[in-house]
Amino acid sequence: MNKGFTLLEFTISLSLTLGLLSVLLTTILESSKNFKKESQRQEKLEALFFTIDLIKFDVQNCGSFLQDLEHKLSLIETDQKSYLKLLMGTKLSQLKESAAAGTKSLLLEANHNLKKGDQIFIFDNQRFFSRQIAKVNRAEIILDQTLTENLPPQSYVVATKAVEYRFYKKEKILKRRVNNGIFQPVLENITDFFCSHLKNSNAILYRLEINGKQQVRNFLFLPNLTKSNE
Repeated sequence: MNKGFTLLEFTISLSLTLGLLSVLLTTILESSKNFKKESQRQEKLEALFFTIDLIKFDVQNCGSFLQDLEHKLSLIETDQKSYLKLLMGTKLSQLKESAAAGTKSLLLEANHNLKKGDQIFIFDNQRFFSRQIAKVNRAEIILDQTLTENLPPQSYVVATKAVEYRFYKKEKILKRRVNNGIFQPVLENITDFFCSHLKNSNAILYRLEINGKQQVRNFLFLPNLTKSNE
């Protein structure tokens, strides 16, 4: 006849069950901790690769549509230890007809998505103006300031973009902004940032140090520049 569990048997069974649950819970917690660490490591790697690709994209676009202005503009600025600034063109058009000194209105051959607020360069082989678009009416754009010299037909009109990277040492963050916008974080845990414009090689050399240990170095050519940008 089955008399059921004795108190001793019940105690032993409960102890074994609790022991197994304890081992299982420890395993689950350890796995969860490892998963969290791996997820954080993966997120950091993705942020790093994203930053590397972003810098590469900006460097390779530096000077686009602005090759004729290399001797007039500072397309690259850096102090080697805290910031890198790159200037590039984003949209290219040409004047359909001449523009007289004193005018604000320019008629373009085509408006390639130029919009109000765009910073533009207007130039030919001899003259160069920096203006902002105050109004757009199809192929006609109205400038914020008048021209001071005449410009012939086929003069270039280029919308520009300035991209700046800045290293905040105390915060250990590398940030980026476009034109006069707000600096946005792109990579955290940065303990050192170095950047140099190698004019003779027509390239940018930069180094990122992460958590005082890992270093990333990259050598990027400037395909849109053809000579030293003094």
